[in-house]
Amino acid sequence: MYGCNNTHLAFLPMLVGRGSSSLDVYNLKLEFLQITAEGASYGIFLAVAIMSANSLISHSPEPGSGSLARKILLGITLFMLLGTTTHLGLHLGCVILGLGYGSQMKLAHLSIGQTVIRRIVYFISDAVVVWRAWVLSSPSLPVRWVLALLLAATLATSMTLLAFNIISLETGRVYPTLEQNMLGTFCLLLTNACATGVVGWKLWYYRRNLKQYLNRGSRRGTVEGVLVLLLESGAGYCIFWLLTMVDDFGYMGGFGFEWFQPGVSATYPTLIILLVSQRKMLTKEAFSYAGPTLDMQSIVNDHEPEGAVSPHKDLTRSSSTVNGLLS
Repeated sequence: MYGCNNTHLAFLPMLVGRGSSSLDVYNLKLEFLQITAEGASYGIFLAVAIMSANSLISHSPEPGSGSLARKILLGITLFMLLGTTTHLGLHLGCVILGLGYGSQMKLAHLSIGQTVIRRIVYFISDAVVVWRAWVLSSPSLPVRWVLALLLAATLATSMTLLAFNIISLETGRVYPTLEQNMLGTFCLLLTNACATGVVGWKLWYYRRNLKQYLNRGSRRGTVEGVLVLLLESGAGYCIFWLLTMVDDFGYMGGFGFEWFQPGVSATYPTLIILLVSQRKMLTKEAFSYAGPTLDMQSIVNDHEPEGAVSPHKDLTRSSSTVNGLLS
């Protein structure tokens, strides 16, 4: 888990002194590559966060009928924006302090601050992802229990790893890579893989049971388009964490996928919030022809035998749940 790399920054005073070696130059380049990677991911997140916040504010309910959920989502977006901005500032501070002498204690404190911010952003990111899967998994209680358990495990392992990182920075104790990997990355990967699996199952269910009735006249309806987007972005995010796990063992050489954090983890849930804020995530408008909104109950009555258990009810319920969150 990267932070202010004291080993790299320890060479920086030599670069402004009487001489430097090729190793010193390499470590300096590595630091600036990390800053560049984090800055790039931060720029992407900033653009998505601005669009999300603007959408949440501009689509707010009528005065007097404020939505608590909309305020919470806006708060999450702004909090992650504050966190990622602070993290980037601390990283720049590490480089600046590394150019002087006798700053090892300050570097350690800045590194602890970065670690705390990253773990908080990771957890909030997973919480939003689990919330999305929680809504889509209605009314499956076993799936919801699994999601809740994974989120709790992520919180516990993140707090444990945070404690390990603080102890390591203050005492110099080095914890095994496998131990840090399992605590820091495995639960994040497992939680997101499970949540993405729920989306994949809903997409399969929709194509098998509902597509023939909904969004007629369109090659890809709103529901299917959003589910595909969520599935693809979720799969990409899982691949990112998988590569990060491999990177933790040093198989990527000097390169680190976590250089792009916490921007990547902040962007993914903010994209979900953006979809929700624009009412594009399985809302009633999605279940429609090119014309007026369809009555889902009439669809069920027209196409299901009398007395049969409708396969449409759970996705319809999910639609109503998401639609009601922001109304």
